[in-house]
Amino acid sequence: MMFKLPAKIGVAGTPKVKIYDVNFGWGKPTKYETISIDCNGSISVNASRDSSKDLEIGLSLPANKWMLLLISLTKD
Repeated sequence: MMFKLPAKIGVAGTPKVKIYDVNFGWGKPTKYETISIDCNGSISVNASRDSSKDLEIGLSLPANKWMLLLISLTKD
């Protein structure tokens, strides 16, 4: 069985907001996750903590779909 992408994918977040530079008084965040993607098949795209030229991509899948995705990505 192969991993199949859904017909539509929602995207949350924005790389324009430098979330790792925000300080609400208790220090800058060390990790940021968009939790709204865990129930609706969306992905998140945010600015990277380590480089202004990179992106962080978030994806939430059930364990069996993760395994199918990993198998699909590592196939020759």
